Amino acid sequence: MALQGKVTWKGIEIDGAYVMVDAVHSNSAHELKQEEKTPAVFNEDGTVKTEAVYESSWEKKVYGHYSVSVYASKTKRDEDPLGHLYKFSNSFTPSHAASAKCDYKQAYEHLKAIEDYKDLASV
Repeated sequence: MALQGKVTWKGIEIDGAYVMVDAVHSNSAHELKQEEKTPAVFNEDGTVKTEAVYESSWEKKVYGHYSVSVYASKTKRDEDPLGHLYKFSNSFTPSHAASAKCDYKQAYEHLKAIEDYKDLASV
């Protein structure tokens, strides 16, 4: 899977550029979330009359990161996989639900949401 079309690199328009996600990494972490249920009540002198009441819960967070290589064309990529014009990386929030697409497909969808790559065709 890749994207293909016109990209601009260093002010030069490249027709038929080949844009490929090289790697996708994702991980999950659990973060403690505390929500105030009842605010603290203070005496006139500023001392605490009643402590605030908090409710704690754990929230699962999923983090994703992908790297992309951009080649002048698919032919150039096939001739020399290390001969990319430029590389970049980006972060996204992948879904790990049972019905979710694989992380690579989600990375490509995220890439297509970026202005410079939104008009490229999937190949």
